[in-house]
Amino acid sequence: MNGASVVRHTVIACAGVAALGFAALALTAGWRAGLGLSIGVALGAVNITLIERATSRSGAVRVTSLGRLGVLSAVGLGLGLLIAPLAAVLVVVGLAAAMLLVSVVAAVEAVHAS
Repeated sequence: MNGASVVRHTVIACAGVAALGFAALALTAGWRAGLGLSIGVALGAVNITLIERATSRSGAVRVTSLGRLGVLSAVGLGLGLLIAPLAAVLVVVGLAAAMLLVSVVAAVEAVHAS
């Protein structure tokens, strides 16, 4: 198991979840809700990619974590609020879903590697 494959598979999974989430919420709660969730998942995928880049530099993860999360959260909430208040909440849900996805992908790859 290597970090690059975890990141690659997580980004692919995030794209699928964002598309399915958008479609499901667009049909049930409206396109704004779907867009909010999709933005959150996409920002989560960006976060995962940035984490992978930071881990290639020694010690950079600790230095950049708070700033990276703050900027991505502010961007996500700002975009969500531009769409609708519910969308802002769903951006946070999407970010959390992306973090859950990276955990699941890493666990699956660890099981396959053993």
